Amino acid sequence: MKRLIARTIGLLAFASIGVSSGTAFAYGMGSGRSTSDEPKADVAVPSDMSESDILLDEPAAGKIQARQPKGPAPWHDMIHILPIAGASSYERKEGTDLKNLDEGYTAGALVNLGKGYVTLETGLTFTSTDVNIPDTDRKETVDFWALPLVAKVNFTGNPRQTVFVKAGFIPITADTSTSSFFDDIDLMGQIGLGGAIPVAPYVSLVLDASYNQLMSRESIKTDYSGYSLMAGVSFTL
Repeated sequence: MKRLIARTIGLLAFASIGVSSGTAFAYGMGSGRSTSDEPKADVAVPSDMSESDILLDEPAAGKIQARQPKGPAPWHDMIHILPIAGASSYERKEGTDLKNLDEGYTAGALVNLGKGYVTLETGLTFTSTDVNIPDTDRKETVDFWALPLVAKVNFTGNPRQTVFVKAGFIPITADTSTSSFFDDIDLMGQIGLGGAIPVAPYVSLVLDASYNQLMSRESIKTDYSGYSLMAGVSFTL
């Protein structure tokens, strides 16, 4: 009986030692397991993103370069659109007498090109004025279109906020169906001055006063001249 009890105790001790050794071995193997073998948690991908977008946000994906903003367009701050309107008055000199033309109006759109101290002014304007016919009580309406080709000097170097002077030539074409007043006139010389006052970003109020000398194919200077006083709002692109 004693021998049986001794054998039983020996078997239990041996089994206990085996189980302890197996557990320690399994624990050692488990502690050396790579984290890459561990299952990853599922990540919900929004409908407007792909899995590649999610992976790029992980630190392990490397440094992500931020998208650089686009630079300004090449023509930025170089095109100034100027709707303009105002009063015009012309006169004809005959010897020492001045025959005044009734006040008319000028309206149109000017385009100033460039930035800095010198810019080019062009565009299209329409002028309508009444002409007093000499030695009669009749009047004729004269309408003409003009295409300015004028250089402007901006004293501040900033066309949006400046005092300027300008000079140039303006080809014109008159409607002679109702009057022969401008039959032989196709060019106008212009000198003027004015200023631009900013009222909002890229928006300025412009005042413009000019003296206009009408010219013809036969003569550099004719008997006709006049003044224009106009105002408008300039929009810079």
